[in-house]
Amino acid sequence: MLLLEQDTVNVIYFSLKDKATTGTNYLVVFINDMTKEEQSVLLTLVEDVGGNLSIAFIKDNQTGTVDNLSGQITFKNTGYYAYEIYEQSTANNLDKTDASVIGMIESGKAYVKGEAEVNYTEHIDTTNTTNYLYIKN
Repeated sequence: MLLLEQDTVNVIYFSLKDKATTGTNYLVVFINDMTKEEQSVLLTLVEDVGGNLSIAFIKDNQTGTVDNLSGQITFKNTGYYAYEIYEQSTANNLDKTDASVIGMIESGKAYVKGEAEVNYTEHIDTTNTTNYLYIKN
């Protein structure tokens, strides 16, 4: 399970290089468990000195806009997400059904931690104020 923190840079270490067939372009699709809304981000693997592969998820850049093609993503809601990682041959695709997608190489769960929680609204039906109780003998 991935633990991601909202409004900050998150560096995650994956073993994608072992599973990939070609290239270093990866599409990550996050699906919110509650809303089922999908958000995609394109990630390019960077190998550090120790041979580890890391990906940085960041909220936004200095201009306040989000560039999903550069590893930037904004999570609108905190909570649980399913994630799917696809290997692809291009560095400019955010659609998992695109022809450039080679295949899914990893899936799992992620928890996005932050200040903003999902807000629920209670709706009370005020049109029908009569309650009926049926008793069977």
